[in-house]
Amino acid sequence: MIKKIITSLVIIIGIGVTVLSQEAELYTPINIQKAFEKGTRSKDGTPGPNYWQNRANYSMKIKLDAESSTLYGNETIHYINNSPDTLHRIIFQLFSDIYKAGNPRDFNIDPADEHDGVLITHFSIDGNKMEISPNNREMISLNTGMVIYPEKPVVPGSETTFKIEWEFKINNHSHQRTGR
Repeated sequence: MIKKIITSLVIIIGIGVTVLSQEAELYTPINIQKAFEKGTRSKDGTPGPNYWQNRANYSMKIKLDAESSTLYGNETIHYINNSPDTLHRIIFQLFSDIYKAGNPRDFNIDPADEHDGVLITHFSIDGNKMEISPNNREMISLNTGMVIYPEKPVVPGSETTFKIEWEFKINNHSHQRTGR
């Protein structure tokens, strides 16, 4: 009789441990599952054997006109595509465009701080100047992002140089991401 009770307890505990271990398994989002499959991530979260990281080296010259509250920038970005992917578009973040009139935002700003956004006055890829106009479908402004569709995609293992000149008016009253 005692052997039957002990055997029953062992079976119940075994089933319980199995059920609990199955329930403890967390849902893994599809993008994380794909990273495991590609070998770019390990299950412990560390980089996997196929991990890669793109690189960008910046050189910037910035000028502030304190009287007009305008910031002027001239920069060169040397971009290295270490990924296995061909990049058909590059996205530049223009965080100051959060103050661009008409752009959506999830916080209030002083209406006096709204402006025309970051004005790009020059943009070139590997020395080839791009047309800067609202009609250029290779350079599209989306809220605080600027999407560039280069004439030649950025292939794996290649290096690309972007030269950009820009300016924007600094906000004086609201202090999200920037301010004076």
